Amino acid sequence: MLYVVKKGNRFEGPYAMRSRWNGVRAWHTLSDEKRAEYGWYRLEIEPNSYDALRHHRSSLTGFDLVDGVVKAKYIITDKTLFEVKRDHRERLKESRDENLPTVINNVQVSRLEDRENIKGTLDSFEVLATDGKIKWVMADNSIAELTKEDLEEVTTQYATLKAQVFNWYSDKCTELENAENVDDVLAISTDLAPENPQE
Repeated sequence: MLYVVKKGNRFEGPYAMRSRWNGVRAWHTLSDEKRAEYGWYRLEIEPNSYDALRHHRSSLTGFDLVDGVVKAKYIITDKTLFEVKRDHRERLKESRDENLPTVINNVQVSRLEDRENIKGTLDSFEVLATDGKIKWVMADNSIAELTKEDLEEVTTQYATLKAQVFNWYSDKCTELENAENVDDVLAISTDLAPENPQE
């Protein structure tokens, strides 16, 4: 249950119930009538059909004290098609970034530093390797001996998987640009599965 506090001619909040307020202990045990003596009132928010994908919502407004209860509402307005597309593009980017490969053949590739380390090792492999192998700390923190071919396979797989994810993202962005209304935009899936190339 939520509450607001009357300060002069306005209400502040909403607040959740608490055990102390303005130095009064066991605040939560007081009756609503007793708390009202301190300007603390139960809040009822008018139901609405707010959908964060389609709408903007104002801060609470229209406070009205009726029989010891403050009634308030949110003002709901539609987002423009431009805004819905912009927000959906951000969700597509998040899905793209979340689906980039992080581990390939138990080799960590999630950070740029990881990939640069692999490239640098490949560039100097003949100098660094012993008997055609190099010791490598794997993603599971085990130590393994990898060949140049092992590391080349990781870089090839990373490039392939990344390309697949970005191709998916590019296709979705094209769908987004071609969408003519909000329903069309929201019908564009942000989920890479079941065609996720990592699976």
